[in-house]
Amino acid sequence: MTLGQREHIYFAPALSGVSHQLTVRDANVVQDGWSPDGNSLFFSDVTSTSEESVIRRVDLKTMQEETVPESRGHIGASVSPDGKYLAATKVDGQKLLLFNIATQKWTESAHVSVNALRWSRDSQFVYFDTPSSAEPAIYRLRISDRKVEAVTSLKDIRRVILPFGAWMGLTPDGSPLLMRDTGTQEVYALDFEEP
Repeated sequence: MTLGQREHIYFAPALSGVSHQLTVRDANVVQDGWSPDGNSLFFSDVTSTSEESVIRRVDLKTMQEETVPESRGHIGASVSPDGKYLAATKVDGQKLLLFNIATQKWTESAHVSVNALRWSRDSQFVYFDTPSSAEPAIYRLRISDRKVEAVTSLKDIRRVILPFGAWMGLTPDGSPLLMRDTGTQEVYALDFEEP
């Protein structure tokens, strides 16, 4: 991708074949998430300014698109495996928000620095990290009572920083996965002798 070019979503067959672009509006896609049934895709659209970003849903059978209600200024489209919630954050990354898909309502679940939203396989927790805080760490929000629990400190871990933050994943048992920056700081000298 070149500077100033929009990001798009492409589909590729799992086994082999040609990929094709999902053509919905003129969206600039930042983060996306599949519905559990595989029939819908949620994505953050930052076509204009980041403050005007919205979360959209596209029905992959009909290709009909809709904006998630009251999602202006939200990014992240992490869908719970049970299909009940969307997890997102405000553009400034300082609030964890949950969208109840059945009631179509947002609730503020934590007022903290939020990055890399990931759901546990059983939909009981949403994990996130806080890379911009004084004490970076991984936390999880328990859905049943909205309690935030510390998982592990990231204080001495130098992470790879991507355009939209540091990446984090989860193993099937809920253990965090991180990309660690192991870049070198060595200086090399070469002696060249002409033949």
